[in-house]
Amino acid sequence: MQLTYGNSTAAANVNDLFVASQNGQLDVVKFLIEKGANIEARDEDGCTSLYLASESGRLEVIKFLIEHRANIQASNPYGWTSLYRASWNGHLEVVKFLIEHGADIDASTQGGYTSLLIASQNGRLEVVKFLIEHGANIEAKDEDGYTSLYLASENGHLQVVKFLIEHGANIQASSEFNLRISESLCLLTWSSDEDGDTSLHLASAYGHLEVVKFLIEHGANIDARNLFGHTSLSVASQSGHLEVVKFLIEHGANIEARGEFNLRISESPCLLTWSSDEDGYTSLYLASTYGHLKVVKFLIEHGADINASDKDGHTSLYIASQNGHLDVVKFLIEHGADINAKNKDGYTSLSMASHHGHRDIVKFLIEHGADTNASPLKSLVKKITAML
Repeated sequence: MQLTYGNSTAAANVNDLFVASQNGQLDVVKFLIEKGANIEARDEDGCTSLYLASESGRLEVIKFLIEHRANIQASNPYGWTSLYRASWNGHLEVVKFLIEHGADIDASTQGGYTSLLIASQNGRLEVVKFLIEHGANIEAKDEDGYTSLYLASENGHLQVVKFLIEHGANIQASSEFNLRISESLCLLTWSSDEDGDTSLHLASAYGHLEVVKFLIEHGANIDARNLFGHTSLSVASQSGHLEVVKFLIEHGANIEARGEFNLRISESPCLLTWSSDEDGYTSLYLASTYGHLKVVKFLIEHGADINASDKDGHTSLYIASQNGHLDVVKFLIEHGADINAKNKDGYTSLSMASHHGHRDIVKFLIEHGADTNASPLKSLVKKITAML
């Protein structure tokens, strides 16, 4: 945007003030304020000049605006303050100045994010240090129940993780899971869809090995379960992060841990009982589901039960066949998987490979002894077989 420097109209002066503040043009800012430009005017996004200067790290402009009584707590429609935006972008000197001049260190956005949360998420270590040292709430949570440690772990910011733990962050904290019961209508509703993941879950799911190591070394519960009963090993296996899987197994993670979700609620006058059987998804099952062959190999080599099934009778071979992962199917068969295992409805791996049109898997299974008459889909199996 081109400055209309000295333009006499109020609107032009305000627009120029936005641009000059964002670009750090202190002389222009001074001139416009002296000419009566509204220091609290907002641009089309609801941002003030102070916010724009803070976003861009323009400390001298910020000092001038604050000295001329700019509202340090002004926020845009999302609740983002100047301190929040400076923390987001890692402008440490701006953060220091704003805090020293009264900015609310724990002010939160509409989504519950504080300056510490966003600095942790973005790996702004020096900002995180300053905020913690000046009283920021280390256990503050956003509307999803995520803490600063959780967000730093999710994004692999090891140094931030270390600092937070060294300063007392709860290493076992998990995202929140809340329920509301409407007694009059007997309705069960979720107040949020959080799944109870810990920082270790997130670091494992995203493959941040060094963060995983640090969390384990500092006491994180290696077999902690989220809402669905999944452990860090489960989510690492599902995502195919072999090095994380190796580390967790080597440090005692339960290789046979199964996913489960159990909930019982009784409220008068409404009696509600919801108790789903455990899903039974092992780490091997999840790795097979997504075709992570190297993880499958490692788990089998370290004692995973190759024929373990979920609550519906689905084995790792069954799900790999259904999803078309030929290399996983080959490995499982070669290592003793039951080729004719049936689920609770009588369907086999061959049934599902046929149903989903995975001819290469159908061919391999038949060549290795799969029973073409073993399931309710035998007519389809024979039809596919005839086409091979």
